[in-house]
This record gives sequence, structure tokens and C-alpha cells, in this order.
Amino acid sequence: MSEKKYYVKLKNTYKHDERLLSLNKVSGKIDFVDWSNSGAWWKGTKSELGKIMGGAIYKGCVLPDGHEFSSDCKPWINPLIELVPVEDGE
Repeated sequence: MSEKKYYVKLKNTYKHDERLLSLNKVSGKIDFVDWSNSGAWWKGTKSELGKIMGGAIYKGCVLPDGHEFSSDCKPWINPLIELVPVEDGE
């Protein structure tokens, strides 16, 4: 079973001004782009998200090298964003 994929949405934006994460794979730059620019949106798993900017957006309970934190670990999500599940087939 594959991991669930997510979009990363900037919190507190109105529907007509919604911003989602975009990642330039060549330059490594991240930005939040307008919702109408759907071709640029980043979507990926939580483990992929944890690798972006050294976990500045999301830190899970498993380190990039595969080591796990204690069993009572709670993932940290940057309070400025929210994760939006990608619908099946998108």
C-alpha cells in the first residue's frame, strides 16, 4: 500500500486567493502559487515533505536516515500551512 499524498496549502487564505506549495526541482526553491496554477502544485507524501528544507514544513517521527523517534512522538506541521489530501485519481 502506498503512502497517502497531500497538497500543502497556506493557511488563512480565501478560496479565490488560495495558495498551494510549488517546488522547483531544478533550483530547489519553494513558493506558494495561486490555486489556478494547478500545474505547479507540489503533491507528495509526508516523508517526502519532511525532506524539503530540512523539515521546515513538516517533521515526522522518522528521520531521513530511517531512524525513528520515541513511540510517543507526534509529527510537527508548520502552523502556517495545512495538508490537503490528494483525491484518488489526481
